[in-house]
Amino acid sequence: MKKSAIFLSLLFHFSCANRTVEIDLSTINLPIVLEKARKAEKSVKSVKGLASVRIESPERNLSFNQVTIVKEPNFLRLEALAPFGRTAAMVISDGAMVYVITPHEQEVFDGLREFDFSFFYPELPVRISVTDLVNLLLGRLPVMPNFDESQVLISKGSSNIILAFLDENGGQNSLWVNPFTYRVEKAKIALDDGTVVTCRFKNFKEVGNGVSFPTKVELRVKDFSISINYRDEVEVNRDIEQNLFKQAPSLVRFEKKF
Repeated sequence: MKKSAIFLSLLFHFSCANRTVEIDLSTINLPIVLEKARKAEKSVKSVKGLASVRIESPERNLSFNQVTIVKEPNFLRLEALAPFGRTAAMVISDGAMVYVITPHEQEVFDGLREFDFSFFYPELPVRISVTDLVNLLLGRLPVMPNFDESQVLISKGSSNIILAFLDENGGQNSLWVNPFTYRVEKAKIALDDGTVVTCRFKNFKEVGNGVSFPTKVELRVKDFSISINYRDEVEVNRDIEQNLFKQAPSLVRFEKKF
């Protein structure tokens, strides 16, 4: 009897998880959807925790654990961990300057103008600035479509509201929005040079006050992809000490448990 109850419970869970959400476009107020989507996109202000990172490209594939401490607007501390928890490399942004520290050297960049994520991955086909990287790690789109100056078309998918933003040059950006939380779950963003960036946000975690945070974030550009998987203990919208974003004097062993 107990086994039957467990089986029925699992069956119910998976049937609910995969069911199609009925969306009636005639009842949807587009300005309200846009405002709620914009508000939901900005609802995560800070993240602190451990994440598993995987980067794939035609040249190489990398997997590593990362200490991730991020706070809007441009505060960042990333520590790539080697085996046994030792920090192998570190990136720190204090909001103005960016410090890239390895056991062999230290590079200093003007945070908003000079730093580019391709410093680490030359095969990356687009530029990723500090602001883009902070947004991505906060579970946001690295670049938001222009909500105010684009023509917006609305349609529906199997479980999402689809918003297509058309600009005057014929470009199109598309967002797949959850009709209940108004969080973006998928996006296709066309850059100025025509390159398309695809983002996916999955495994949302409720963190209180109506805020949900995607614990899995994926970005793909052509044959390059980044996947970030946060551990369950990730802290969202908590106070973060400002001194964590100060230039670190040296690489140290990571011991604090999040």
